[in-house]
Amino acid sequence: VVMRNLFAIVVPGGMEMTGLLMILVALSTLSAAELEGTHIRVDLVLQALPEFARLPTIANGLLLTFATMVVTGVEIFGQAVYLNRNHIVTGELGVAEWQFVACATFFILLFVLALLNSLTTALGVVTRLRDPRSLTILFLWLLASATILAAALLPQYLPFELPRELRGLSAIILCFLLIFLGVHVAAGMAITALVGISMLIS
Repeated sequence: VVMRNLFAIVVPGGMEMTGLLMILVALSTLSAAELEGTHIRVDLVLQALPEFARLPTIANGLLLTFATMVVTGVEIFGQAVYLNRNHIVTGELGVAEWQFVACATFFILLFVLALLNSLTTALGVVTRLRDPRSLTILFLWLLASATILAAALLPQYLPFELPRELRGLSAIILCFLLIFLGVHVAAGMAITALVGISMLIS
């Protein structure tokens, strides 16, 4: 940064290494943040809900995040295999990219395990309530999550065709809806990205 800003000297490969290392920096903290409960969450709507509705909503948010991260982890692993098989390297330094993407897969796996821990705890709390209203809400949220995942993974089977502009608008609405329903902000953005990209490129 100093060389670029003060002396107009660009370090060869600096940008590509920053990009690769950013993968590790961004993903390596996800599981720790989940276990410590420090992910950013907007709980404005959650706090207004009665307990019988709030707890299954939280559990469903974790379930949707868990499913999205499983899909993401599988896709990232496939990308690592592709990069390795095709010997793809960075343009400036010639560094093989697959190791960084493989590390990303590992960090996603750790996050999935942390989410599984949080999810089982949340589902346990809901079942201990023994409230039929909570179980009904949980079931309805499960249907909504299944619909979101189906739209993300199998957009070609949707019974209608959305114009590109409406797809983008739908993704933005979904993102805000998830965030205001208490899904972690990062997870809400990840779910939206998965659905939006899938709908755009089928």
